[in-house]
Parts: sequence; structure tokens; C-alpha cells
Amino acid sequence: KLAKIEREIQPDDPINIQYTSGTTGQPKGATLTHHNVLNNAYFIGIRAGYHEQKTIICIPNPLYHCFGCVLGVLAALTHLQTCVFPAPSFEALAALQAVDEERCTALYGTPTMFIDMLNHPDYHKYNYDSIRSGFIAGAPCPITLCRRLVNEMHMRDMQ
Repeated sequence: KLAKIEREIQPDDPINIQYTSGTTGQPKGATLTHHNVLNNAYFIGIRAGYHEQKTIICIPNPLYHCFGCVLGVLAALTHLQTCVFPAPSFEALAALQAVDEERCTALYGTPTMFIDMLNHPDYHKYNYDSIRSGFIAGAPCPITLCRRLVNEMHMRDMQ
């Protein structure tokens, strides 16, 4: 059955309808194709350097959103990298524990998620020396937060 489906699916076939309200404030469906999604994921992985070195990516983002699914999982898979999912939904403590226990080298999140992690009462109980990079999206990121991520989480390369 899988072989039959593989023969039938074409690059321009729809794979996802992503709802966005970025340009009008009103949600509207944007149809993404297999080609759109995989190309996006592949080139995000290239930009992140996933083709150059082993990366263990902590993805606390929801997988029903492009950030978690495409920028996270598919970018990792197109470059044979490791994904760590700390919890079924975002939990700051679970993300901090996962970075420490799994020695994650990249951490994904929105500015609000990173603020929650940095301000968690147990933040200082964990080690973040393994982190090299991270993806921040979903809202503008204040420069003060970027500085904290560099200084406190060792996140030298931010996308």
C-alpha cells in the first residue's frame, strides 16, 4: 500500500493547509505542497548547519504549527539529526531538563517560551553548556532576551 501511495503522490500535491492571519488579521488557509514543505525544511537545515555537524535539537514547540513541524522535525530529519521532545505540550521545566539530560545542542522556542525557561525557579539546577544554537520565532525577540540567551544559555548562533 505504501509503494502505491509513493507512486501516486506528486511534489505539487497539497500536504497541509496552514492557517495564518499575518497580513490581514483574519485567519485564512494557505495550502502548502510536499515540495514547499520539504524544500523549506531542507534549506532551513542547511542554514542551521545541520549538514555539517551532529545536532541534538530540543523541540518544545507544538508539532501542529510550522515552527515545530517544518523548522523543527522535518529540518532535522532531512539532515539525519536527532529530535528531543520534552513533553506533549510546552513545559519550561521539561525543556530545561531535556537540554541537560540529552545534552541538546540546539533549542527551539518563541520569545515567551524562552522567557519562561530563563525565569523558571529551577533554571540554575541544570547545565546548558551543550547548547550551540537555537531558533526563535513566533514574535519579535527583544535584544535583552537575545543577550540573556547568549550569556546564560550559551546560545551563540540564533536563527
